Amino acid sequence: MKEQATEVAVLVMERLPSLAKQQKEVLSGIIEMIFFNMIQIDDEIDPEWASPKEGFSDEHENGEVDTDEINFGIQSVDRLMSAIGEKAMLPILASLVQQMMTNPDWRYQNAAIMALSQVGEYIDDIEQVKPIMNMVISFHDNKNPRIRHSVCHCIGQISDDMNPKIQEIYSEQVLSIMSKLLYDPVPRVVSNAAACLANFVEGMNEATLNNYLKPFLVRFFEILQNACSFTKESVISAISTFAETSGKDFLPYYDDAVNFFFRMMETHQDKLYKQLRGMIIEVLTIMAHAVEYENF
Repeated sequence: MKEQATEVAVLVMERLPSLAKQQKEVLSGIIEMIFFNMIQIDDEIDPEWASPKEGFSDEHENGEVDTDEINFGIQSVDRLMSAIGEKAMLPILASLVQQMMTNPDWRYQNAAIMALSQVGEYIDDIEQVKPIMNMVISFHDNKNPRIRHSVCHCIGQISDDMNPKIQEIYSEQVLSIMSKLLYDPVPRVVSNAAACLANFVEGMNEATLNNYLKPFLVRFFEILQNACSFTKESVISAISTFAETSGKDFLPYYDDAVNFFFRMMETHQDKLYKQLRGMIIEVLTIMAHAVEYENF
């Protein structure tokens, strides 16, 4: 019922954006409703969330209460940003986010970080995004894995939306943070760190990435030897992006990577790994293209 009421309110604001701009207290109330829905999740970390079972994929998350509540909130913020614009939305959103970030209940912080992941698409001025990035980054070592997971999501989304402006400023900082989170004790966090890197590296230039290529690839292949399939899939996507962005600089790692993935194809024959095998075929194709035909 609460979600339905929020949906109606968001729909009205979409249809009457001028009303939202004039009645800022009404808009503020609707954003508060969105956040209220986003915190209606279990305050305990589900072990199956932290460490997904073999064969798990994002498709399996459909219908999960926590995922549905968070996704509804993210989509609602996105719809309001699109309809009303950042000039009206950002001051109100920033004020509410500041309050939520100081709340000791991690669910408030989590909702705020996830909501912020939607703003990059609607902002052109990197100076407006810097305070958001700095705030989100400050939570990367939070003791709660759901917060660390959300930080990866937010940075990855903003990196994709503001490519390559974010990469030009935050390469050293983000790569340092994600290199640490690749060693996180929670598999789900490791998976999202790899997903974040896939988005971030896509906007980097080849010369800058080459300085980080070897240590990240070493860690990626360590993860692929021991992780659950869900995490392996994210890491394979990250390797694809690293190979594509680095181009010929990937050549020293090409032979070992190809042999490793061929062995994975042989050892992951169960139907649970259908998606994983498809991703291996994709990464092999991208690596071959990166090092060019003669080396392939």
